[in-house]
Amino acid sequence: MASLSPPKDPQKESSLVICGNCRAEIKAGYRFCRTCGLAVSSPVREEVEAKPIRPARDRQIPAGVLLRTILTILASVIVLVVAIAAGVLAYREWSVDADRREVTDDLIALAERSQQYFRTPLIRGGGGGRFDGVTLEKLRQLPDRPDWTTTGDGHYMIHQLSETSLMIEGVGTEIGRDERSPVRVVMQVWPDSAKVVPAGTN
Repeated sequence: MASLSPPKDPQKESSLVICGNCRAEIKAGYRFCRTCGLAVSSPVREEVEAKPIRPARDRQIPAGVLLRTILTILASVIVLVVAIAAGVLAYREWSVDADRREVTDDLIALAERSQQYFRTPLIRGGGGGRFDGVTLEKLRQLPDRPDWTTTGDGHYMIHQLSETSLMIEGVGTEIGRDERSPVRVVMQVWPDSAKVVPAGTN
């Protein structure tokens, strides 16, 4: 009885054929399909050559994939840098605005004390209906008044003294929007009113 599976031919070991009947793999050199018995001489549908699998270290990443990966990383870094810069800028704006509000609040308090000085009789250490004698030192001497020359919010000065009006300037602790000089707020005071007046771009 003839053998269905003759000895393998080493030279054909690397080639496989597919059975035209059951599509089972038939190694090179075999004359019959080991699954259905069909002769290999029957038409086959395809031939597959066994190719050695290269180790992962020998495989190359396609140039297109590598380029897309690099561009994705660069875009992510740019987005991160922009987000950090925007956060720093927003925090700086908030700090400048907060300092300006604090200095303005102090100027309002100083304006009220200056008006109190204006109304206080001379015999009690006030201005007796005049502003031209008011100083930060005199405002400090009012009952329960702190030293207003310098506070945690800034430094304060009185300018342009006259009988019925004065200017109070407050210089904050934050650098202003011009990135050169500190926040500066100026308030003009009258006996019964006060308002903030322009003091540059800070």
